[in-house]
Amino acid sequence: MKYDMRSSIALQTRAGAQNPVGNKGESYVNVATFKAAYIPNNGRMYVGASQMHTEADCEFRIRYSSLPQQGMYVFFNNNRYLVQVAEDVSGLHRETRIICKLEK
Repeated sequence: MKYDMRSSIALQTRAGAQNPVGNKGESYVNVATFKAAYIPNNGRMYVGASQMHTEADCEFRIRYSSLPQQGMYVFFNNNRYLVQVAEDVSGLHRETRIICKLEK
């Protein structure tokens, strides 16, 4: 299925930094930016192995990249989404499906 990739997303990782006082501050570092299709989830979507089930709020479709990994973040429309699953669609190396959960 072909999606309209007109949204811009930033793939981020968490970088823990410590200030001179000793407090840990959390910041996020942009790893890459992609053009993506945003697909909201209307109901519950469970993803994972037979024992692990996670709820997903949305998914993003980008051109194929092996860069997105579980535990990274997607920044889109001033919201940060935790990447639950990143997979190659049909194993053809044309499109990557990123399933995410909204961080609160």
